[in-house]
Amino acid sequence: MEKEDIFKKLNDFNKNAEELFAHSFIKKLQNTGVSINWERDKGTSVQLRSPDEESIKAVVNDIRKFLQKNDSLKIDKLQNVYKSKNVDKSEKDEYVNILKEREEFENSFAMLTVNSISLKVIDVFNVFLYGKYAHRSEGTKDIHDEWESIPVLYELMKNEFIRALHVYIQLISNIVCINKIVIAKLENDAQV
Repeated sequence: MEKEDIFKKLNDFNKNAEELFAHSFIKKLQNTGVSINWERDKGTSVQLRSPDEESIKAVVNDIRKFLQKNDSLKIDKLQNVYKSKNVDKSEKDEYVNILKEREEFENSFAMLTVNSISLKVIDVFNVFLYGKYAHRSEGTKDIHDEWESIPVLYELMKNEFIRALHVYIQLISNIVCINKIVIAKLENDAQV
């Protein structure tokens, strides 16, 4: 891949990532989590502390660009850049490590089992992404709606989804840092 193409691809990725980082969702992540309470007379209740629905929808709309297979900003589509002879081995290795971290995270198990099935993080993420927030597909929407009908389960699953959004944002931020290093090195090479 030519240097000009690398500049364009990485600058486009970084520009869109900066827009993602500007969302109020990120500030509202502080003090998020779940509280579970049991009282003898009242049973179990769950309280989810999370960003509001509007900020979740906004960040989901932007983060999809980095995760969906047909989008030009998809994290994996930077592979051609990082395979280029114009990129140093240290940045190539760092990029590959981020992809491995993402895969390990997605394939880790969520904290709940539903219908005797241990769900992976990516399963929970996709149910919320495609069952509630974006491109609601019929089968996935049905799963989401079933979870939503069980308040304790739903709050725990939604917390897992929000945690996944946070991890994806961190991974994208790490890629932006590497992209900036590559851009700086290429600019230095151009000045020599």
